[in-house]
Amino acid sequence: MFKRPQNLSRSVYLSQLLLGVSCLLIPSAIANPISIAENSDRANVPQETIVFSDRLDLEVSNSVAPEKWLTTSPNEINLADKSSLLTPNSQPLPIQKAKPTQNTDTSIFSVADLTIAPTSLESFKLDQKITTPPLSLKVAQENAQNSQPKPAPVQQPADDSNAWHFKLQPYAPVPLSVNGSVTIGDRSLSFSSGLSGVLDALDLGLFGRFEAWNNNLGFIVDASIQTFSGYGNSSRDFNRLQTDLSVGASFTQGIYDFAISYHLGDPAQYSLPDKPSNKSFPQVWVEPIVGVRINTLDASLDAGLDLTFQRQRFDRSFQRTVSRSRTWLEPMVGAKFGVQVSDPVTLWLRGDASGFGLAGSPDLQWNIITGADWWISPTTTLQIGYKFYEINYGNNDQSFKYSYNGPYLGVTFNF
Repeated sequence: MFKRPQNLSRSVYLSQLLLGVSCLLIPSAIANPISIAENSDRANVPQETIVFSDRLDLEVSNSVAPEKWLTTSPNEINLADKSSLLTPNSQPLPIQKAKPTQNTDTSIFSVADLTIAPTSLESFKLDQKITTPPLSLKVAQENAQNSQPKPAPVQQPADDSNAWHFKLQPYAPVPLSVNGSVTIGDRSLSFSSGLSGVLDALDLGLFGRFEAWNNNLGFIVDASIQTFSGYGNSSRDFNRLQTDLSVGASFTQGIYDFAISYHLGDPAQYSLPDKPSNKSFPQVWVEPIVGVRINTLDASLDAGLDLTFQRQRFDRSFQRTVSRSRTWLEPMVGAKFGVQVSDPVTLWLRGDASGFGLAGSPDLQWNIITGADWWISPTTTLQIGYKFYEINYGNNDQSFKYSYNGPYLGVTFNF
């Protein structure tokens, strides 16, 4: 208890004491007003708005210290009108306990001894309101991102530069005209024929080409074998002597090429794409060819003479057959030039030459073929062209000369 000073009357002392107590309680009531709620449940609901007067609505965040909830001065707040201090939905402000003062001078208490640091009304304004999206919204966004189809990984084209590619090409030249001669010893036979005569004289014809490619390096085997046979008769009368001369000739020729080649220029095509390749046409390339050529030649001549004297009934027959066989090897060089004008069509020109007088005198053989490849399926092409061919070979008592030209037909299987 405080002791009354001796020089003060009881009434003056009580009035000063009540005034001091009022000064202590009024700021605490202003800082921590008691909310009058209709029911306890409603009073416990956290609110964000406190109305201090008819002119001011303030948003209060729980992150703001209770000390900053005070106004600048008590005279701006109508203490008599409690409705101006609190709304029914307002949240009660936390009650702040006054700290005991350490003033030992208990003789006089005045309002000046109880001061509050002035605070601007603008201190109640919050710079920004921190909001966080609801958890359900985050889950929905994550599900939407996971539900979106992921782009398929880009598949790189397989590198088949080291893979092997094979071509099997059966073909057939169709001679429109044939010219040649066969000489064995002192006997010789010349021949010339068109397509019909060639087909009559042809006994066997097999032609094929095989190519194996790895990257740009290729290995080539080309083989052909053909057999022709023909006969001729002539009759003459010399007075009473009648002569019948029959001459026949046959030959079998085989040509076997073994060569290597190298692809230069635009990439080679080994299959027909399913969709347009969108290449920049024309695609140009060249393939030099170097190798050896093996030739085989079997030739024979048959001669028969019949003499008849009609009056004396004399009849004599003479028959003689001569034949030769030879096999020789000679160098061969050539090249193939191609222009691909579209995905399914390629134009090409191929030529080669061999012999060069090394295995006989004379000894020269050459081919020139021009044509086109037309893809009829992803792995098959048709070949249409025209071929010129000639061989001129001689050795000792044997010589052979043969030339023809005509269409060139074939098919290529790629695998």
